[in-house]
Amino acid sequence: MKNGQISFVKIEDITRNKKFLFETKNKITENGLKNSSAWIVPRNSLLLSIYASFGESIINKIPVATTQAIIGICIND
Repeated sequence: MKNGQISFVKIEDITRNKKFLFETKNKITENGLKNSSAWIVPRNSLLLSIYASFGESIINKIPVATTQAIIGICIND
């Protein structure tokens, strides 16, 4: 996850922030995104953890990549 430009959200990012997510601890590269099961969740979506910290939620204020541990619910304006 070094030298990446794409914010990669983990459950710890959700649990250590309050209502909104403005940055993530980790970033991945475009190549890392293409070669994984991660996908991009657009900004202003509701992120919901579904594993270890089940039910924790946050609204991402930046586009983020995530994996199966987090559901991204896109909210249309």
